[in-house]
Amino acid sequence: MLEIITPATETRLISIEAARVAIGLADDDASQDAALEPLIDQASAATVAFIGQPLARQTYRETVFSRLASDSLILSRFPVASIASVGVDGADIDPEGYRVDLATGIVHRRSPTRCGPWWPAGETVVEYAAGHELPDDLPADIQRAAILMVRQAHMGAGRDPLLRSEDTDGVASFSYFAAGAAAVPLEAQALLSPYQLPAVA
Repeated sequence: MLEIITPATETRLISIEAARVAIGLADDDASQDAALEPLIDQASAATVAFIGQPLARQTYRETVFSRLASDSLILSRFPVASIASVGVDGADIDPEGYRVDLATGIVHRRSPTRCGPWWPAGETVVEYAAGHELPDDLPADIQRAAILMVRQAHMGAGRDPLLRSEDTDGVASFSYFAAGAAAVPLEAQALLSPYQLPAVA
C-alpha cells in the first residue's frame, strides 16, 4: 500500500521561460503565457503517463507485507531522495542497518557477512521522499521531451492533433495517428523510453 504524505507543490516539468524559448520568444516575453501554460500542463501530464510514475518530489508511506524473507526491499517510487524511517512489525530499524540505492529505490540490509541477514518477513513500513525537485532537478532528456511536446502543440494549434498526413491532390486522402500516440511524438518517446516503467501483464 502506498500513501502520499506530502503531495508535490510543483508538477510542471519545464518552466514558462523554457517554453517561451522553445516557441521562439525571448525568455522574458510573457505575451504568449496564457496559451503556453496549459500546453506545459498537458505535456507534463503526457510525460508522466508515458513513463508510468510521478516525477515530482513527494513524501510517501509505503507498507509492504512479505511472507518470506528476501534479499532486498523494492520501493515503488524512485529516485529516492531520503528515507525518514523503516520499521518491521512495528520496530524501527536503525539507519545504519540498511542502505538504499537512491536511483532504483532498492533497500538492502547491511550485514557484516556476505550471506545475511536477508530482509525479514512481515510488515515493513517505509516513510521516504522520492522524485525530482521540478523543474531544475529533472533529467535533461525528460525536459527535452516535454519541450518538444509544447512546441509541437503550439505549432499545431488549430489543426487536428491526430492527423498524420493529408493529400489534396485529386481525391482527398487523410491518415491518422492512434489516439494515444499523438500526445507523445516519436522523438519524445525515444528520449523518454529509458525512464519508462515496464508494463505489468
